[in-house]
Amino acid sequence: MFLIFKKTALIFSCLLTLNVVSLFGGDDSFKTIGYFAEWGIYGRNYQVQDIPAEKLTHINYAFAKIDNGKVAIWDSYAAIDKFFPETDSWEEDMRGNFKQFKLLKEKNPHLKTFISVGGWTGSGEFSEVASTAAGRKKFADSALEFIQEYGFDGVDIDWEFPVVGGLGAGRPEDKENYTLLLQELRATLGDQYLLTVAFPAGPTGLDAIEIDKVASVLDWINIMTYDFHGAWEANSGLTGHNSPLFDSGDPVNPKFHTDAAVTRLLQEGVPAKKIVIGVPFYGRSASGAEDTNQGLYASFTGAGPGSFENGVVDYKDIKNNYLNKDGYSYHWDNVAQVPYLYHPGKKIFISFDDVDSISLKTQYALTNQLGGVMFWELSGDNGDLIDAIHSNSRN
Repeated sequence: MFLIFKKTALIFSCLLTLNVVSLFGGDDSFKTIGYFAEWGIYGRNYQVQDIPAEKLTHINYAFAKIDNGKVAIWDSYAAIDKFFPETDSWEEDMRGNFKQFKLLKEKNPHLKTFISVGGWTGSGEFSEVASTAAGRKKFADSALEFIQEYGFDGVDIDWEFPVVGGLGAGRPEDKENYTLLLQELRATLGDQYLLTVAFPAGPTGLDAIEIDKVASVLDWINIMTYDFHGAWEANSGLTGHNSPLFDSGDPVNPKFHTDAAVTRLLQEGVPAKKIVIGVPFYGRSASGAEDTNQGLYASFTGAGPGSFENGVVDYKDIKNNYLNKDGYSYHWDNVAQVPYLYHPGKKIFISFDDVDSISLKTQYALTNQLGGVMFWELSGDNGDLIDAIHSNSRN
């Protein structure tokens, strides 16, 4: 139901007139949302001061945890203790990333910030919290207290995942309880604060959510339209694109692509302006990938190389160390509208996004009058990908 872009159409004017209130702010504005990973201040040495805030509309701070049923700081040193000599004094109650977020917003008045709660490793408590009215109220009250104390503009719920579980166990009643939890949050936050979620993108995850009911209480939905394929499929599945825009013949999961997830939400009654598509600032790598179609849709044996963990390669690492280097060849899937690399000697396959694919996804969001683009996460970029979103969203 959507326009299929060609790689040669990277520069074109959007044919649809968007009802945009302003570049920044307003329900109909095009949103550019970046996740800031709390742990990135360590090995990655990516600080709040490195964020190109002028090119973003919103930043999601990842993550807060759930402690005794309440929203709580995950890493207190990173969040409120780390000393920045240019701006901090020891007499202050709050330093760290949270203070830097406040300073960033002072310099960029258009910018809004969220505390993201949960994530892959922090979702294990959601099912229990959401299971009772008392638990939901306790959680919602704590979320409001958290954002008021630390200066955030909203809450982003990253429950991965209701019913189907992730690192934490799920239960069948999560489907209804997820809705009830978000309804309680909306009632508690009111209209003064923003409320969003990170949604799964595959059919199984979406089947476990009352999509229409949830959408009615949210400001928008961030669809995690990435991680469609990865090292977890070794020896039992095939390689595939990390974040394809369209299906190019996936023999196992033909609905694992961005357009399918967007179509599903629209069919469930979600307004287009409440749909924000996700793009990855990293690639997924596979080792032992057979030389079939340059490693695409091929059997493989394990995770490939990574920047900080095997199987996950930052875009800036790909650009500097893999792209057309050391025997890696670049390939473009003209249907899926994403690139990939393959090394026939090492049998390594890397699926990733680059400036071309990110530009096409941004144009897709604009043309279909979606809410915008979000990405995981800021430290993986060298500036190219944020620039691609920023420049294409203003065509």
